[in-house]
Amino acid sequence: MTAMDGPINCGERDRWWGLLVEGFTPPPYCLNYNPPYYQQLFEDYGFKKFYGQICFGLKVRDRLQEKFYSRHAALAKDPDLKAVHINKSQLEKYAGDFTTVYNKAWAGHGGLKELKKEVVVKLFKQMKPIMDEKIVWFVYYKDEPVATWANLPDVNQW
Repeated sequence: MTAMDGPINCGERDRWWGLLVEGFTPPPYCLNYNPPYYQQLFEDYGFKKFYGQICFGLKVRDRLQEKFYSRHAALAKDPDLKAVHINKSQLEKYAGDFTTVYNKAWAGHGGLKELKKEVVVKLFKQMKPIMDEKIVWFVYYKDEPVATWANLPDVNQW
């Protein structure tokens, strides 16, 4: 054997993966947690990091960095560019738009395969009960989807 993924807790393919190596605070929902000494156990066994993932949290009341607001002001002047909140009554439409953006950005990168719209529809339907329309955004340029920004509330904190 030359490679393996892990650690993995039982569950969905897109959840509970990875070895936490810093930031040992209560994890957001669906992120793995392990005690700090796990890293040494894995390294002593000969494992090395292949892929690094960074996860950030932000309190809704926190002000963003000033460059966000200045960049937004400049982009808001372009009539061909618009940003809209998701509408949960149109999940199939937004699933298609998400699929377009994801596949243009990630398919083929690092061995990632194209997403199928049906998979995203299923995922959006699973997220619907906790999805807050005000914090899931889609950006369109000349009515074509070009970006998406999805935030989910941390259900561990509810």
